[in-house]
Amino acid sequence: MRHFHVVREHVRIAYARTEITVTDPELGEVAAADAAERYGPLWVITAHNPFSEKRSSAENEADHRRLVAELGDAGHELLPAVGASPDGRWSETSTAVIGLGRRRATKVGRAYGQNAVFEVTPSVQKVHGCFSTWVLARPACGPWEPAPFSDATLDEAIREAFGLELDLPFWRFRRPGWRYSGDPQIPCDLCGTDLDVFSALLQFKDGTWYDAKAIICQGCRTARIPSHLPAARRRAIYGWSDWHLTAQDALKHPTKGGEWHCYIAALDDPEGKRLWRDKEWVYVGQTGKDVDERFAEHKSGVRSNRFVRDFGTHLRGDLMADLPTHRTAAEALAYERYLAAQLELCGYGVKGGT
Repeated sequence: MRHFHVVREHVRIAYARTEITVTDPELGEVAAADAAERYGPLWVITAHNPFSEKRSSAENEADHRRLVAELGDAGHELLPAVGASPDGRWSETSTAVIGLGRRRATKVGRAYGQNAVFEVTPSVQKVHGCFSTWVLARPACGPWEPAPFSDATLDEAIREAFGLELDLPFWRFRRPGWRYSGDPQIPCDLCGTDLDVFSALLQFKDGTWYDAKAIICQGCRTARIPSHLPAARRRAIYGWSDWHLTAQDALKHPTKGGEWHCYIAALDDPEGKRLWRDKEWVYVGQTGKDVDERFAEHKSGVRSNRFVRDFGTHLRGDLMADLPTHRTAAEALAYERYLAAQLELCGYGVKGGT
């Protein structure tokens, strides 16, 4: 989980819109759905551009050869495959594995730093998250576009949620597709009223989808976009949105396992050499263990953070009283970032939470 990051809605859509072709030894290049009709379910995996970080062709091809060799040595039947965007502006060399199974496919995807892998049947193409439990399905044949969140413009969504009429300055606010996402419990920088978040999936002129957000302050009666917020509040808004998404994933696609918790440890550097004395310092982390046990591990040097090991004094039970329990590690990791951003807004110096 060290490289975990949330795969946001618009990135999931880009994955789902991917068009996959397979090279059949007898038929030549065919749609993946047609190959699946002949061979059974296919699991399509790439080794290109781990964690969506663009790399050189030589690096990508070297990892692709390693992926194919490992799967072949394990006895899997493979077909060459390519995944491409609908407009053909990008493509990635992949391999289609016959009958691999979800658990094994996502494990291989994680080993090669992939956010997701594809499952293709004759009728359905699914995208499965590798580091977080999410699935997005579409018909296997023909072009596909996602359904909007709603038919409402932003002013219609605000009236429905709060009965307010606001002056909305941006053209994207007048497009349909908006819905109320919730209250992230982040105060407005102008008046202190809790901000509210509205979200939409919108398209640029070139057809690319993006996550649009509107930040509403009922006290100021203003609507802003995240880039117009101070940086600390912007981080907190996106941290909350990412946690909200992973929490929805955990509800839709529950997994077996335990519970995960976030925790807050007090830090004290009496000499002020590593932690400046201008503020109160804390460390934010998450664990699948009992939080007292995890804190004891930090202090004893077991998978410890150096700041907790050297300067941790106790768990901040006063700050942890209302923290939620999480169903997945991905949800806990996302909440950890949101919690760290909230504490920074409250004036604490924060370590961890990244």
